[in-house]
Amino acid sequence: MALRSGIEAGKIYVASAVTAGGLEGFTPWPATTRITICADRDEAKAGAAYRRGEIAARKFALHHYGRVEVAIALPGMPNESIDWLDILRRDGAEAVRSGILGASPFVPTPEEIDRKTAQAKALRTLPRCIRCR
Repeated sequence: MALRSGIEAGKIYVASAVTAGGLEGFTPWPATTRITICADRDEAKAGAAYRRGEIAARKFALHHYGRVEVAIALPGMPNESIDWLDILRRDGAEAVRSGILGASPFVPTPEEIDRKTAQAKALRTLPRCIRCR
């Protein structure tokens, strides 16, 4: 709804991953140049749900880093749990549109880069038959 004009003009496409796991497993179309991930903000939740949407968004962005420009849009303010439907109901479609279009570009942390490098190195050391599975 908030991006209808861009969708109707063929400038914006929407894909829904529904869950954090769905996002992590999503494969962009080959022609994709930019992805904006609209994750829930789950900072007020405890346990495994804590920041789960943001963690999945960062994992996806890191996996595609250098091939696709990724931005991450989180609703609301730090330390709350809120999603984009809550923003729509509370603040209206323009607030959702502004939040999505103002998404922060993904920039990996040094720790994320180190982890990705270590994973790639570990994968290269596996015997070929295990990598092919």
